[in-house]
Amino acid sequence: MSLSFAILVTGPAYGTQSASTAYRFARTLLAQGYTLSHLFFYQDGVCNGNGLHLPASDETDLVRLWRELAEEQGIRIDVCVAAAMRRGVLDEQEAKGAGQE
Repeated sequence: MSLSFAILVTGPAYGTQSASTAYRFARTLLAQGYTLSHLFFYQDGVCNGNGLHLPASDETDLVRLWRELAEEQGIRIDVCVAAAMRRGVLDEQEAKGAGQE
């Protein structure tokens, strides 16, 4: 029986090592044959789900790496909507509803 994991990421994509460490942990789990069923980005971790990030060409694009990992492995990613909105990350529908269009 293989263990299945879900990972809660609370650190931002850039500025600290926490999200990068979580990403390496996720890759290690998968390499060892475990299942990763779910990623949840919360607090400053919501920045990992923001496709508008444009890191410098000499920086690791952690947002892209999370997306590729999820696509490759069929992992569900959820982003806390309230935490994202507090940080100015809105989709078109939320922006219109908040009068921020």
